[in-house]
Amino acid sequence: MQLPDEEVITRFNEFVEAWDQRDVAESQLRKFEAKTDQPTPLNLTFEGIESFMQFNRHRREYVERYEELRRNRDASVERAKEAVSIVQMLLPPVCMLIHHHAGSRYVIRNEKGRVTVSSRTWEG
Repeated sequence: MQLPDEEVITRFNEFVEAWDQRDVAESQLRKFEAKTDQPTPLNLTFEGIESFMQFNRHRREYVERYEELRRNRDASVERAKEAVSIVQMLLPPVCMLIHHHAGSRYVIRNEKGRVTVSSRTWEG
């Protein structure tokens, strides 16, 4: 894949941003699942419609937040996959690139089509 220099830089920036966003979205979903239990009735009898409605509101809020986090995670995974496919074409196999972006140093590796990245904050 042959791209102008600025486009190559943009693609690597998009890649590390997508990778970071995927990690953040996955972390947010895991934290929500670990800290928030799905509302379940404490017993099988509700003492009136208000107690049921309160339970139902909590359940709806839980499901809405969970679905939002899951959609965000799924979208970020797809964006990262798209970015990986571009990096696979740009970075030759069995190569490593040190890429500086937004105050971080990223080590991007293409190990025969398997792209990985690790980052470290740097003061540049």
